[in-house]
Amino acid sequence: MVLTASSVLGTTPDPSNPLGVVGVSIPLQDVFVLTSTEKARVDTAAQSFNAIIEGLAAANELGYVDANAALAEVASTGHAFNGGVMTNAYVTGGAFSLRRSTLNAKRICFCANSIIDVINTTYNASIPKVDIGTYGTVTLHNN
Repeated sequence: MVLTASSVLGTTPDPSNPLGVVGVSIPLQDVFVLTSTEKARVDTAAQSFNAIIEGLAAANELGYVDANAALAEVASTGHAFNGGVMTNAYVTGGAFSLRRSTLNAKRICFCANSIIDVINTTYNASIPKVDIGTYGTVTLHNN
């Protein structure tokens, strides 16, 4: 789904039919859902743009953060930090808010640390990293 689907999800287009809920009993229109072909095109375009950005950074001796690779680490193996391991498992993994599409404080810290690593390495800086373990996340309780 594309982000603009949030403008119609859960709406009831016919006030006389409260059971007619878009995304539940009424399917989303094609404009709000990417096909596998469309998703492949988006992925290809993103890879092309990222390659251009990385090339420009290298040509100008600038730092480059491969955020896609950094976030893929969280998805594939998890990321160990002081106090735990962050994964992309919904709710329990610690990387996403309950909205699923937005990052939570821990994942934002992880991204900041990726940027800090590149700055420190590229520019011989000594910016301290953020302690991911000091930031909260969604937790589950059985009470």
